[in-house]
Order: sequence, then C-alpha cells, then structure tokens
Amino acid sequence: MVIAFMVSRLRRAVVLAGVVFASALLVAGCQRVPLLAPSGSTITLIASATALPVNGSTDLIAQVIEPSGTPPQSGTTVSFTTTLGSIQPSRAETDISGRAIVKFLAGTGSGTATITAISGGASVASASALKILVGTAAVGRVIVSANPTLVPALGGTTTITAVIIDVNGNPLSAAPVSFSTTAGTLADAFVNADQSGLAQTTLRTSTAATVTASVGAQGAPSSGGSTTPPTTPPAAGTTAGQASGTVTVGIASSPTLVITPPATPPTAGLPAAFAFVVTAAANNGSSVRDVTVNWGDGSQSDLGAITGSVTVAHVYRSAASYSIAASVTDSSGNVVNVSTFVTVL
Repeated sequence: MVIAFMVSRLRRAVVLAGVVFASALLVAGCQRVPLLAPSGSTITLIASATALPVNGSTDLIAQVIEPSGTPPQSGTTVSFTTTLGSIQPSRAETDISGRAIVKFLAGTGSGTATITAISGGASVASASALKILVGTAAVGRVIVSANPTLVPALGGTTTITAVIIDVNGNPLSAAPVSFSTTAGTLADAFVNADQSGLAQTTLRTSTAATVTASVGAQGAPSSGGSTTPPTTPPAAGTTAGQASGTVTVGIASSPTLVITPPATPPTAGLPAAFAFVVTAAANNGSSVRDVTVNWGDGSQSDLGAITGSVTVAHVYRSAASYSIAASVTDSSGNVVNVSTFVTVL
C-alpha cells in the first residue's frame, strides 16, 4: 500500500516536470520568432535630415501599414540596412501607430547612404530607398567673401571667409575646404568648416588676387605660397558634392598730395602761406584719413582728413633752407610721402 502510494506520487511529479519543460520550450520558441508584418504590407522611410556632416546623426522612422490600411500589431519587428554609416539599433519594434524609430549615424566617410527596411514579406522598394548625403556629398554651394576687399598697394592682409551650404540650404559643418589664390600667399590652404559652416584663412598680397574656396573632389590643396586654382573649376553650387566659390581682392589706389610754397621767399618771423592739395583716388580708392606735415624746423602739424586745396600758414623763426615733408594716409592703409624745399630770408 505504501509502495503504491509512493509510485503514484513519483508518476505525478514526472508528469508535472514534463509539462513545465514543454511550457518552457513553447515560451522560448515564441520568444525566438519575432512578430513580422503580413505579406502585402508597405514600409515608408522618413528621415529628419537628408544632408549631414561627417559624424552627424538623424532620426529614422519606418512607417508600416498593412494591406487593410491599418498599422500592424504593436511590436512588429523592422530591420534596417545602410550602405554608409550605421543604424542604431539595426532592428526595432513598431509602436501602436506602426512606427519604428531608430537613429542613423553618418560616421567619418563622405558619400550617399542608401537606407532600406524590411519586415516579413514587406520591404522598401529600391526606387523608394531613403538616401542621405554625408560630408562633402552634401555640399550645395560655397559663398566666399573678403574683408577688406581692398588692400594697400604696398601690400596688406585680408580675411577670406567661405560659408559652406548643404543641398537643403543649411550650414554644413566639418566640410574640408581647400583655398587657392592667383597671387599672394595664404596663411592656411586647407581648413575644416566649423559648426556654423564657416572656414577662414588670411591672404597677404600686394597685387590683385582671386581666391577660390573648393569643397569636394577639387584636387590636392595648396600648402602655402602663390597658388593657382584648377584649370577648369567646377561651377559653384551646381553639383552636390562638388562646389566652389571665388572672391576678388583688389588693390586700393593711393591718394595724391602736392605742396606749393609761397611764390616769393618767406621772411623769418613772418607767417608764410603754403598750399596743400589732397586728392583721393578715383578708382579703387578710399577716404583720406589724415595728413601730417613736418616743417623741417622741429615743428609738426596735423591737418586731419582734408581733401581738395587747403592753405596753411607757418612762421619760420630763422633764415635758412628748410625741407618740408608731408604724408597722407587713407582708410585702406596707403601712405603717400612728398617733400619740397623752401628758403627763408
């Protein structure tokens, strides 16, 4: 009797263990099989941005719709692939509205990322694959400016600024910019655009120069000294991934200064009238900033920003011959020096 009871309990334990084991296998099997979209469903990919700098990122949304026009069951698995960069995570589950959201990471390479998604028998058609332009492939146009646009005839510096714009009209950061010039020297011939899409260098020149800023497959950048742009530069802003812009830096023409002493020799101790004629440059000129005079007897006069003809009186205390030196400076930094002689009786 006791033996029969023990055998009965043993059989029940074995049966119960078998049920538990079978249930565990069933649950494990269900966990290994992801929920997928039914055949005939459609997947549409949407990106927050379609142009990115290197190492940039953007959200991706896969919208899944069943043949009936309704979202699939929440938790439907969607797998993503890309030809450039990476997607994190590479698989995601849909929410109640049928959307699976992941993040695209551009990485360090430039080019076009072609992104697709699949769930069961549903996938993004090749013609509808999402494309994101990365790095230099995203360049739309390059805008170049110089400040100042004129430098002195004796030589000067100007700041060259290139603004890199992507195909969507937004600033493109981290784009490598190559600068070249037809004259003068560049402080930096290769600069990466900052977060605002700006790249700057400095040009030093004493002759007119055209500076070209290029992004994309424009050839090797110059390393300083006088450089020459490509023989056939690409059209600015006409091809994604290849864009350039130019700016011309001119030479500021110098003003002129003429000193005319009195017609008769001045007398010591009496005021003598001297005529100063200052003319600003007509072409590529700038305003006169200052005129100074050294009378040759130890005294000086600052005439200020004069133009035209001005008469200035000066008294020499002793009879002698004096050298009068005057200089005119304009806003571009040009300095013109002239001199004349006067004999005081």
